[in-house]
Amino acid sequence: LAPPARAEARGLADLTLRRLGQIDHALSRFVDRRPKPPGLHVLRLMAAELLFAGTAPHGAVDSAVRLARSTPGAERLAGLVNAVGRRLAEADAPGDGAGEIRRNMPKWLRQRLVGDWGEAEADRIAAAHLAPAPHDVTPRHPGEASALAEALGAMPLPGGGLRLPGRPQIS
Repeated sequence: LAPPARAEARGLADLTLRRLGQIDHALSRFVDRRPKPPGLHVLRLMAAELLFAGTAPHGAVDSAVRLARSTPGAERLAGLVNAVGRRLAEADAPGDGAGEIRRNMPKWLRQRLVGDWGEAEADRIAAAHLAPAPHDVTPRHPGEASALAEALGAMPLPGGGLRLPGRPQIS
């Protein structure tokens, strides 16, 4: 893929993994038996776009149907993907309450965190897991770090790295 498309695909995969519990819960309302991968992966990516990325419903559903048709092992699920996508587009998006956010954390991890840190701190950790990782870069020449930081609006980090604001596409 071209760098911008690759960055978009990686961002969607990251979003899907961060919100996997909520995505699977939302899909379970419309799918009685979960399909095997790769069909399940297509459904999850589509749900991430519809529920969390703010993608226009017609675009997310169309892209997912085209992906299903072109993916070996998922071709026969294009109709299911279309139907589930249309129903998800009309459904209410999951909230960001503690109960919803807890769905994204594996039970074994939540139990350990609650045991070590308590319920409230475990909820804060679960919420922190939803934030995308920052983009940090290390200039090839450390002496240029301060000039680059000013030009990019970046925050200098110990060791000469820079933390870029927002989620810029880097190629």
